[in-house]
Amino acid sequence: MDLNSKIRSHLQSLKKKTVSLQELLHPFINLDAYYSLKSSIWEEDWPFIERIDAYLKKNMLPSMFRSRR
Repeated sequence: MDLNSKIRSHLQSLKKKTVSLQELLHPFINLDAYYSLKSSIWEEDWPFIERIDAYLKKNMLPSMFRSRR
């Protein structure tokens, strides 16, 4: 497998993983910014993303923020 094929395959795998995560997370959480970052940043941020997700699923946002979406 040449380098371009490996890169393409890796990107497709990341996209599938992210789509799966995106479906599991609260709709207000957008992971698009992580596509261009190093995986180490994603790994560092993941515990906080999980906490925010849990909070939003339990409490939602105040109504003044909900109307802006």
